[in-house]
Amino acid sequence: MNTTSLSRMAPALLLSLFLFCLSGCQHKRAKEVSPEELISAKTLGLAYLEENKLEEAEAEFLKIVDWRPGEVMGYANLGIVYLRMGAFDKAEEYLKKAIKMQPDDPDVRLILARSYDMSGAPEKAVAELEDILSANPGHVKSLYNLTELYATSATEDAADKRLKYMRELVEKTPANLVPRLSLAEMLIEKGEADQALALLEEVQQIAPAFPREAEAYFTETIAALKGGDVEKASTSFMIFHNYLKVTTPYQSGMTELKGPAGALVGSPVITFDEQQLGFEAANWEEVLAAIRFNDITETAGLSFLGTPVATEGQAGKTFLVASDYNGDGDMDLYAGRYDDASGTFRRYLLKNDWGVYSDVAAEAGLATEGEAVDVRFADFNNDGFLDLFMLEPGGYQLYLSDGEGKFSTPAAASGSETGEKCTAFDYDHDGDLDAFLSDDGGMHLLQNAGDNQYSEMLEKAGLDAGAKGAVDACFADFDEDGDIDLFVANARGENALFSNQRGGRFREIAAEAGLGQVPGVSAVSLGDYNNDGFQDLFVASKEPGASRLYMNRGDGSFEVDESSEQLISSLAQLALHDARFIDFDNDGYLDLLLVGEARAAEQPGVVLLHNDGQGKLWLSPGNLPDDLLSGSAITTLDYNDDGDVDFAITGLDGSVRLLRNDGGNNHHYIKMKLVGLRAGSAKNNYFGVGAKVEMRSGSLYQSKVVTGPNVHFGLGSREKAEVIRIIWTNGVPQNMFFPATDKALIEEQELKGSCPFLYAWNGENWHFVKDVMWQSALGMPLGIMGENKSYAPANASVDYIRIPGEQLKTRDGAYTVRITGELWETMYMDKFRLIALDHPADVDVFVDERMGPPALEGYHLYQTREKITPVSVLDQDGNEWAGAVSRIDSVYTAGFHYGPFQGLTRASTLTIDPGAIDLDAPVYFYFYGWLFPTDASINAAIAQSGSIGLRPAVLEVPDGKGGWKPVHKLGFPMGKDKMLVADLSGRLNPKDPRLRISTNMQLYWDRIFISNELVDSPVEAYEMAPEKADLHYRGFSRTYRKGGPYGPHWFDYQEVDEAQKWRDLTGKYTRYGDVTALLDEADDMYIIMNAGDETSIRFESEGLPQLRPGWKRDFLLHSVGWVKDGDMNTAHGQTVEPLPFHGMSCYPYGADEAYPDDEAHRAYRDRYNTRVVDTRAFSRALLDMKAADQGR
Repeated sequence: MNTTSLSRMAPALLLSLFLFCLSGCQHKRAKEVSPEELISAKTLGLAYLEENKLEEAEAEFLKIVDWRPGEVMGYANLGIVYLRMGAFDKAEEYLKKAIKMQPDDPDVRLILARSYDMSGAPEKAVAELEDILSANPGHVKSLYNLTELYATSATEDAADKRLKYMRELVEKTPANLVPRLSLAEMLIEKGEADQALALLEEVQQIAPAFPREAEAYFTETIAALKGGDVEKASTSFMIFHNYLKVTTPYQSGMTELKGPAGALVGSPVITFDEQQLGFEAANWEEVLAAIRFNDITETAGLSFLGTPVATEGQAGKTFLVASDYNGDGDMDLYAGRYDDASGTFRRYLLKNDWGVYSDVAAEAGLATEGEAVDVRFADFNNDGFLDLFMLEPGGYQLYLSDGEGKFSTPAAASGSETGEKCTAFDYDHDGDLDAFLSDDGGMHLLQNAGDNQYSEMLEKAGLDAGAKGAVDACFADFDEDGDIDLFVANARGENALFSNQRGGRFREIAAEAGLGQVPGVSAVSLGDYNNDGFQDLFVASKEPGASRLYMNRGDGSFEVDESSEQLISSLAQLALHDARFIDFDNDGYLDLLLVGEARAAEQPGVVLLHNDGQGKLWLSPGNLPDDLLSGSAITTLDYNDDGDVDFAITGLDGSVRLLRNDGGNNHHYIKMKLVGLRAGSAKNNYFGVGAKVEMRSGSLYQSKVVTGPNVHFGLGSREKAEVIRIIWTNGVPQNMFFPATDKALIEEQELKGSCPFLYAWNGENWHFVKDVMWQSALGMPLGIMGENKSYAPANASVDYIRIPGEQLKTRDGAYTVRITGELWETMYMDKFRLIALDHPADVDVFVDERMGPPALEGYHLYQTREKITPVSVLDQDGNEWAGAVSRIDSVYTAGFHYGPFQGLTRASTLTIDPGAIDLDAPVYFYFYGWLFPTDASINAAIAQSGSIGLRPAVLEVPDGKGGWKPVHKLGFPMGKDKMLVADLSGRLNPKDPRLRISTNMQLYWDRIFISNELVDSPVEAYEMAPEKADLHYRGFSRTYRKGGPYGPHWFDYQEVDEAQKWRDLTGKYTRYGDVTALLDEADDMYIIMNAGDETSIRFESEGLPQLRPGWKRDFLLHSVGWVKDGDMNTAHGQTVEPLPFHGMSCYPYGADEAYPDDEAHRAYRDRYNTRVVDTRAFSRALLDMKAADQGR
């Protein structure tokens, strides 16, 4: 493990700026030492400390103490030096001096606690650690050290405290396997099967793929826990846990908790107090000038790359790519270049180990010879490991990673498509990464089908328009409409901007977007250099003066920014080969690094321009080596993981120089990685490539597009980020408040589409009943049944939904329901009625609430008095669920195992033994439960795969030959807590009356019962039309899972967030106010309701008769309408229009059909649909928060 990984040695330290404190140091005066000298001493001291050269490190830190006696850094790092020397008394002396200056700094106090433990005083260590947590709750390393110390004690109190701190550790490090698995082990030991099960299923969703040997033991553990067999679960889990302990993800988790190389204790302080550096804020230029990019090519073991390629014509084929290919936290390199000595093209996989690179290509299973053109590291199969996409002269080859540093080559994952550049992004928003290959002569778009199969889609996607080749490409949501666009450029100036039209289609708009033709383009760099939330472009050209800085106007159009005079003058002299936006000083503003050849011999061809925070770029020549005069390519990385950006320059002669940034980390920063849910989700690619991440800290706002596992923001002098907003590639926003410095941001299992919510007054409060209008899904692709693109039926949802009488009571002389839009969708509500059903109290009345064909006129009531509970309900693993279905109590069956997608599982069964029922009488089965559905983009991914199909639930009976045969299509419920009724009279086998539910849908059952009677008691129905309906804005209810992890998403009406949540579908919605007339008839004059809206509907109750004695009243809510969600793959999922109407043959409908255009419908639209909704507020949410802060 690389001991130069400074930020992993002290991730929490980087959250705090060590402010100057004169206490105890007032009698000492700081010496006149330049910031450059201070930074040099710090850099050397840390380097020596990393290499465990303790005497040399001591000398450097003593200099800092002498020069800046009020600086925490010197004392804290000397404490580490003496601790490693075993000089515990001296270590304690210096650490206490540092703590006196910064009493609440958790990281320095942690070192002191470690000192106590190593010197044989664990009780003092525990006391110190608990004091740390009192002042700094959630400090990760302190939590972990406490769990370790309490594990050495056999007392019950110690076990309880260890459990408490382990739970906190899981909460603070959600992506770390170590505490999660340790907590699972503790819960299993305590017999807490349900808690352990929930924890392990979360691990399955967020962790990279388990080793093949461990997978079976994990499955055994899950099955045993579901069956309540804790002893069996303990045995299988122990084996599973031991397998994982030797994996790279687990070892990386240990590093996060303990620091690298466990014997080398202590995490160094790496930032100065700005006052101690001897400059004022207005004179930051002095410290900026002290930052140096030092050549460490030889030190890093890359001397063999530092030599020129002498063979004519081969120098330009050298390439270098940086990536942490094995997930150990160190940035590795992949290089390809011609080797003069052997006369062959060599390929190198260079593993970073202790800051020194060594070639491991052969042992990793990669070819070491043969010409390669480019490589791209990305997780193409969503298993949490970076794969290698190799471009060769004759085609491409995909190498899949096993997560332990080795690669394999599936036969299907290769093709003849060629290119000189590979760009990996999810162009069709289906949750996996596709590959865009390009060179100056042509392009290819390879669609990832999810099973190592790739299909050429360039023409179908519309990317064959405009540019006929590309030397470089980049992707971003340039127009802020939620989908990923693509910019490509080539040497002929045929630059193109492809605007994503969704559904896998693009439209070329470069000219109308203001992106003029730039001749001789060599590279493109993407970044929000003016911090306005919109992605800008720098287009580099080999023709001096032709390069362009394009500023995004905020709507996807661009203008050339010529306001930076020093940039313009520099460009006039440079023939550029490459360019990169980088924040080299961590001040939160993107700087610009240019590499090429200068027109004048005395001028450098490598130029660094510093961003002044106002979007202006100024030359900063003193940071680069004087002999860095030209180059052909830039490779950026954080080589030593110390929180600032280093880079490598490939020269015109094929040589490579690695330049380490010394001093750039004197400003604070935040580093994070995104983690998309894997098992049971697949809505986003694992590392969130293509997502937009926004950060706000005080008045500082930044935005970035995710292009790899690591995301880095400089913070300047600010101590921490206040809020991070992620807009995932499936369009779902996610906010994180006050995230830690080194943080994994895990995708939340957010429900983004379903249907409108029904709330009712139960006599005490408003409460959620269930969802309505579930049979409409306008524009949702249903390609899961075949390759042809098809959409959900266009018919309106005509529903009758049961409301139990105890859930709806009169209020102010009326029955009132409230219909809300809280998901990412637009609702078209055309007709509502409330039907009161009066019937004998000893009879239960139900309707069938299954998803199916459009409902016929009216409804059918099922009545029953008896409810026979099955004697056994076994899943495919033999686990018993009879108790779960014995009553409605929010305890649900969950016998399935997750598949790759939300809504689809591995094939599962529930075998029901009804017990002693009368097979000669009517036999009705009742199933009450809920469905976790797929969505439009998941459907698109399934359609591409071709190997997975949706199988709605089928009821089967024994066939008498040891197998099963289908007898009834059960289907699935219309959302949450719905009843399905199956008439199986005469269909059960008298010799074996068992019934089996077979499906691969994510179905949960709360109640299953059988009725042996067909009751026909009197039912008096009274239909009520709306007496008053009002549309208004409300907001979004607090969401939780009812009944635990297997319960449906549920909603607390009493807790509401009024802030905007979604990127709304744009267009004209119904204005707020009285909308009673719009719910009268199904006439295509409806309420158009947006997310966050609520319609309150009052049904007059005074005309209803009094209930007869011994009777009760239940209700049906009858609704007619449509729902369209904002999913990236929903047809017209960005806009309110085209408006649906009764009688349309399909949606989207063609030019031969149209919404009614008669006088009545025109008058309706003019009168009611006048509220215009756009996406500006959503796009600018964090940006406007910044502006508000600046105004205070």
